[in-house]
Amino acid sequence: MSVEFVNGVSAELIPYLKTFWGNRQDTVIHLEGLEGPPHGIALPDFPGDAQWASQRPFITNVLRWRADPDGSNDDTKFVTGIKAVIEEYFDPRGRLIITGKSSGGVNALQLCRHLAKHCGFFRIRKLSTPIFDNEAKGQFSATPLDSTVFTVKVRIDLICIFDASFDTSGFVRQRGIPGMVRSYANWFQTKDKDTQVHTTLTPLDASMTQKIMERNCNSDIPFFHRSPHVFVCKDLGPREATPMIENEINSPMPLITPNLLNLPTPQFR
Repeated sequence: MSVEFVNGVSAELIPYLKTFWGNRQDTVIHLEGLEGPPHGIALPDFPGDAQWASQRPFITNVLRWRADPDGSNDDTKFVTGIKAVIEEYFDPRGRLIITGKSSGGVNALQLCRHLAKHCGFFRIRKLSTPIFDNEAKGQFSATPLDSTVFTVKVRIDLICIFDASFDTSGFVRQRGIPGMVRSYANWFQTKDKDTQVHTTLTPLDASMTQKIMERNCNSDIPFFHRSPHVFVCKDLGPREATPMIENEINSPMPLITPNLLNLPTPQFR
């Protein structure tokens, strides 16, 4: 997860994390549509995930779930359960990428809002002895901890949303993207005449969240395709998102907030 450093922590922290935590780890969360039941379940051993992860330049945790139909509550057991997995794999040097198809797109935005509400900052536990993968590396909090030099601001590096199926009564709130999301891409269509809303997303803080792509894909859908929604979710969106995800994982670390560049570097012993 890329970070903006706070409370004086500088890029000098990165090599120390390698010493005490080992190599960087990235996490990719995929949320599929409502292709069930059962809904809201993890999909381990999804074809191709392990092979793709093994080809990455860094350790990459790829996790996949089937969507939960509750698209109106940011604190569903489904969302909080995924948050727990993210906490297990969290690495402030790595990338956090989330994708969501159809109702899974609504869940992906729910998850981002939940993380922003509960996990905005991460305090590194200690940097004196090695910490293994099965040990807690630190603690999340909603607000920065005072006088804590090893506190980093949590960022979601990229979300890719494929034709999210918003509830007609609540889509205005559901499509909001919190400021902890660094960049997003959104594919949608309006040809399918169903009871769901397929539309643009709304960054809550445009100065923090960059729009990579947001496209109404109606003109890209083959006239003979039986379902425009399926085409955007299964064919067009994932195919175009793949190079974005690859580029994000291959990009250098870290991002540093410009106004913190000249702050004193923490002293390590």
